[in-house]
Amino acid sequence: MMQRLKPYHLNDKDLDACLLLTENLMKKDYERVLTVAEKSFPTMDESTLAWAFWAVAHVYSNGDDTQKARVLQLRDKLKAQAKNDELRSILEQYHPQSKSKA
Repeated sequence: MMQRLKPYHLNDKDLDACLLLTENLMKKDYERVLTVAEKSFPTMDESTLAWAFWAVAHVYSNGDDTQKARVLQLRDKLKAQAKNDELRSILEQYHPQSKSKA
């Protein structure tokens, strides 16, 4: 597995955060996903963050109203500090639609 991850140049801290995000998404523990994201994303390598943001996008689609607000706050915080053009573009274009509750 480590050989397959090598091209992504993940440092141990970012890899640990991504694994925690994935593990908690699988458990549908959206609160923990947000906690990991809020702690890890501000210091995460921006190229890693550009694809790790999908975890909080999933929370927005499935979480409660408070969690959705936290996703948008995190997006805005990250957008304000982004130096990477690709990441900034992803965050600027992220305007989620919540699932309609029928």
